[in-house]
Amino acid sequence: MNDQVGPGVGSRAAMKRVGVTALIVAAGLVPLLWPGDTPWINDEPLFLRKALAGGLASEGLRGTVGLTYGPMAVWIYALLLQITRDPIGLVVLRAALFMSITIAALAWLAAVMRRPRALVLLPLLSPYLWLYARLLWDTWLIPLGALGFASYAAFNARPSRATFSLTLILLVACAIDHPMVGPFVIAVVAHALCYHRGWMGRNWRTVAISMAVGGLIAAPWLLSAARELSGAAPVAIREPAPLLQPTPDPQQPWWMPFVFPLLGGRLLSAQGIDYFFGDPWFARARWVLPFALATHGAHLLVWMGMGIAGWRVREGLRRRRPRDLDFHVSWVACATVALGWLLQATAQRHTHPHYYMGAWSAFVWFAWTTISSLPRRAGIAAGGGLVASLGVVLGFLVVDIHHTAGNRELHFGSTLTTQMEVARRIGRAHPEAALRIEVLGWLMFPHALPVLRELVAAPGDPAGSHLPLRVRYRDPGGRDGWLTVDEAR
Repeated sequence: MNDQVGPGVGSRAAMKRVGVTALIVAAGLVPLLWPGDTPWINDEPLFLRKALAGGLASEGLRGTVGLTYGPMAVWIYALLLQITRDPIGLVVLRAALFMSITIAALAWLAAVMRRPRALVLLPLLSPYLWLYARLLWDTWLIPLGALGFASYAAFNARPSRATFSLTLILLVACAIDHPMVGPFVIAVVAHALCYHRGWMGRNWRTVAISMAVGGLIAAPWLLSAARELSGAAPVAIREPAPLLQPTPDPQQPWWMPFVFPLLGGRLLSAQGIDYFFGDPWFARARWVLPFALATHGAHLLVWMGMGIAGWRVREGLRRRRPRDLDFHVSWVACATVALGWLLQATAQRHTHPHYYMGAWSAFVWFAWTTISSLPRRAGIAAGGGLVASLGVVLGFLVVDIHHTAGNRELHFGSTLTTQMEVARRIGRAHPEAALRIEVLGWLMFPHALPVLRELVAAPGDPAGSHLPLRVRYRDPGGRDGWLTVDEAR
């Protein structure tokens, strides 16, 4: 009887693995659906303009903290531009690269930590991940940080030269993408110094070579930043003042900077998605609201996991529990969030969801920790319920944005597709034809249209009409993002 049951059980397990893998692949392909339905606002054209300039960029964009960030994103876009200059093609390449790295990192982490591969689905169906996977920003911290997190977990499971070198180089790549990854970088370095000094001493050549490679990668930006901070070089040129100023962030209560850093579960939910889509974003289909509210449970999963991980670290430090692999990975995750809390609370940084990107892997780990710690049926119910709810919300948003061509919100606006159509229409007119803009995004960020016209090769037709043109919303009284061009009157 055992001989008969065994193969059947093995077959069912294999089918289950295939099914889970198919779902992961399907979730990873969602950002490739209608890739032109993505924003083109301010940073996107700035990054592409720097990448179009040619040469090895030594810096990225100038941040709000008074420091010019590193050039990693510019380097990536410069490489992608060698393949295509079509903006939608760039979105496809970016989304494919972003999702491939993220899925590989999460699958690697699940394998190293002996967690069910189905957990990989949880972050993949988040509307935030769908947005950031396509956004032509310096949002590479999610895939690169996740790969660095998985690589360091693998190093702790079985120290090797390969995983150490990969981790260090990924930390450097993250650091020259955006400084918000600082807490994660510090947490990994501090952990390595606390628990792997012996290994690093025995393998000092590997450490030295890895640090030298990392130093070479970061050298262009380090030299540029040193010149800027010393006053030896002019500060990066800012864009001309927009014709319209963005509405200031709403006033927040005094305690918000102390609470905001602990709400990273937001990136695993639909909570706060009105930041991009306006309020109420579900007005056209109120049936989706219960599913959106159900995704708020991601916060509970993260907070519970944070508590479990913190307890494991405390018990391990007190020698009441083995300092096993879970201890070490939880140590890094807890240190990352704690340092992030200190940084954001001190710098008074809050409101914007991309501030969680540097600690994204830690929040994913906390959610996984909760689901893995629950009884099997409860874990399946919690994780499955969240995944299903996220899938419904994501499906609604994908279809809704495609039909509305975006919106008139500052953080999303008209989709790239409709902006490209307008840019091409303008390009058929004479280069000196007068142009009147009545579109919020282009009024706030006037550099967006010239960069887009360069990418779509629409500089103007010398044989085209001299009649003045007007760019406006197709429905002046609506909320959608459709644009149109007509003769100005």
